[in-house]
Amino acid sequence: MKKILLVGGGSGGHLTPLFAIRDAILAEAPQTKTEIWTDRKMAPAARARLANAGPVPVRTIISGKYRRYVGRKTPLRERFQNFLDIFRIAFGTLQSFFRLLFSRPDIIFLKGGFTSVPVGFAARFLRIPYIIHESDSDLGLANRLLAGHARIVALGLPPSDSLPPSLKAKAIYTGIPIDAVWFQAPRIHKTGTPNPAKPGRPSVVVLGGGLGAHSLNLEAVKMAKYFQDKVAITAIIGDKESLKLEQELQQFGVATHRFVSSAAELAQIVRSADLVVARAGATTIAELAAASRAVVLIAKATLPGGHQEKNAALLARANAVIDYDGSTLADDQLPLTVANLLADPAQRQSLGAKLHQLGRYDAANTLAKLLLDPTTGKLP
Repeated sequence: MKKILLVGGGSGGHLTPLFAIRDAILAEAPQTKTEIWTDRKMAPAARARLANAGPVPVRTIISGKYRRYVGRKTPLRERFQNFLDIFRIAFGTLQSFFRLLFSRPDIIFLKGGFTSVPVGFAARFLRIPYIIHESDSDLGLANRLLAGHARIVALGLPPSDSLPPSLKAKAIYTGIPIDAVWFQAPRIHKTGTPNPAKPGRPSVVVLGGGLGAHSLNLEAVKMAKYFQDKVAITAIIGDKESLKLEQELQQFGVATHRFVSSAAELAQIVRSADLVVARAGATTIAELAAASRAVVLIAKATLPGGHQEKNAALLARANAVIDYDGSTLADDQLPLTVANLLADPAQRQSLGAKLHQLGRYDAANTLAKLLLDPTTGKLP
């Protein structure tokens, strides 16, 4: 019986692909034993997502992260945290070493992010092969640390010019694994979420990613004030959002959902919308592309490497999304941008169709085949 370990965490974008890959592995080889390792913060979401999936071990791993930001210095307190996290990474590597020594998986899938680093280090010492996956156009820090000894470097986007030749030789463009429900969930209503009082009113979903986004939640309040009750607005606000802001959103008629662990539920919410306002995380974009939604992307500019900004700019050049400059949110122009898009069904349809055309939707199956048999080489 083949044993495959799936590792990812820190954010929803590093966790949710594991579920799609696991489902694809079991569809291809039902007797395969799978296990998921994640960080303590994301473990409850992982267990909730797998609650009805039978006995799937979800274990937490200790790790640290390197905090750095674009456009501003790292605060002294966070620099001290970076120093302490060196020891957390060392402890997590030791923890992973002994776990892997006894469980000895045949191969490991590392989704990137800081949770993958100690597992990858330990796997290297034990000579356990691993595959890494990078969703963005350039490798993040964690994947740069792990790529040299990876069996395969799987990419969510085509290889960029910045990828070293030594890595291009083992790079495979797979796309980003997403749950199959993003292709199956029916759209509830052609023009938006039904409302008994005002049937057919347009619908907007504000999606801040797996952890939510405070600044986007504030924009949801502005939109609710701007549209009054003429537009149905739903905000996915994340577990850490304050109860005070959630109550304010509800006061203005915004439907709120804290972290949605069910992919089927989130897909249904998104596919019912005429327009989605979202962060520019790669996994979020892949899900929205599968759902053929018209999207306004607001990249988080402070992330190291500017990955979200690059994602949004790339898609905007293809006329597949609206790339909204997050630094201008204080100008209160986002509601007007949303209003103009809601008034233009042809543009929304064009945006959704072009975004869908740019997606690649066999990623989970491709990665499952590579994990089951890494010698299959470069699959199409």
